[in-house]
Amino acid sequence: MTGRGFLWGITAVCLTGYLYPNIGFGLKPYAPWLVALTMFLVGARIKLFERHNSLRKSHAIGLTLVNNFAVMPVLSYALGYWLFASEPMLFAGMMILGVAPTTLASSIVWTRLSGGNVSLALILTVCSTISSVLLMPVILKISLGQETSMPITDMLFKLLLIIILPVLLSQLSRRVIPNINNLGWPTNLLGHAIILIIVFVAVAESANSLSFNSLLNIGTGAVLLNALMSLYAYKVCQWSRITNTDSIAVVFASSQKTLTVGLIIGLMYFGPIATLPSLVYHVFQQFSAHTLSQFLKIKTSVHS
Repeated sequence: MTGRGFLWGITAVCLTGYLYPNIGFGLKPYAPWLVALTMFLVGARIKLFERHNSLRKSHAIGLTLVNNFAVMPVLSYALGYWLFASEPMLFAGMMILGVAPTTLASSIVWTRLSGGNVSLALILTVCSTISSVLLMPVILKISLGQETSMPITDMLFKLLLIIILPVLLSQLSRRVIPNINNLGWPTNLLGHAIILIIVFVAVAESANSLSFNSLLNIGTGAVLLNALMSLYAYKVCQWSRITNTDSIAVVFASSQKTLTVGLIIGLMYFGPIATLPSLVYHVFQQFSAHTLSQFLKIKTSVHS
């Protein structure tokens, strides 16, 4: 499924979930296992432990982790406080979006299309994903304070179960079944289908709880967060004198957020409405990444 086809798929399931919410209610208990399967399918297509040279670029790795788990949460908190001061579930949704890890797929794809360091992009994505399991529960607990009774230990265990374990199993499967990489198209299609099911569940459960003003604020928050984070990451890379190709990887690893983790954390611990900022952000980041990719490609060619 192409990126454009996936966006049309999201549009279709959002409309269906809004019109026929009862279908989504029955699918909710299966959502965590669907996320785990998605992580396995994505991980099976990527060689996670064969990029030793990029592991030496500690400056880029450290900068990306700071962007993911310090700068973006602060921006999310500020925007959430401004837009959703009287809507605690949407405020929580902005914070979930702010601490979600880098997406395992699109940050690598956009780095490649922009002429960036794909090997580094993969390492940055893996580091962000692993770090999110430890940092996400803590940051959410601190930022949301008394507004949530979210159990940190329980969230940590479930993130390990649905994110880290499936990825590790996928890497083991690559060694046991060397030809698994040849199943790229079917696994990609199945992975997208699973994400669409989770989106359907999230929209179905929140269909009757939203106003037009809330939707407008969600869109505003997503646009501003993506633009501010992309600009900040780009400028910091310039100030840090990171090479152009490495900078591209850092920018996309800092601004491209995974959808599945945001959806499942919202559904399990806060409520369906808390998933909507992640959903809207995911749609917008696909469009903004295209423009950003063209800009970065031009910058790289000028300096090469």
